[in-house]
Amino acid sequence: MFEILEITKDNVIAFKATGKIEGADYEKIIPLMEKTEREGNQVRLFIEIGDIKGITGKGLLKDIVTYFKHIKHIKKVAVVGRNGEGKGWAEVADPFVKAEIKYFPVEEKVVAEEWIVK
Repeated sequence: MFEILEITKDNVIAFKATGKIEGADYEKIIPLMEKTEREGNQVRLFIEIGDIKGITGKGLLKDIVTYFKHIKHIKKVAVVGRNGEGKGWAEVADPFVKAEIKYFPVEEKVVAEEWIVK
C-alpha cells in the first residue's frame, strides 16, 4: 500500500510503500503526478520503502504503465530504505532514467527530504 507523506506539496510527491502493493495504490499518486505536469513542473518523487510483502500482477502492470507515461516529467527520485532495501532498484533504474536517482538509508531520511526539495 502507498501512504502519502506530509512533505507532499507543490512538485514533491512523497509516499511510503508497505505491505502488498496493488494497482489501486497508484491511484493515490497518479493524480498528483498529472496535476504537477499540468502545472508545467517536473515531478520530484520521494519513496520510502517500508516492509513490502510483494506486488500483485495489477500492481506491477500499473507500475510499468505509470513509469513509462510519466518518466519524462520526473526530475529527481529519492529512495529511502532500511538495510539497503530500494538501493538495488535505484542502481538498476539509474542508467535508464533521465531523472537524478539517489538512495538514502533510513537514518538519513531528513537529508533525503532536504535533497528532494532542492
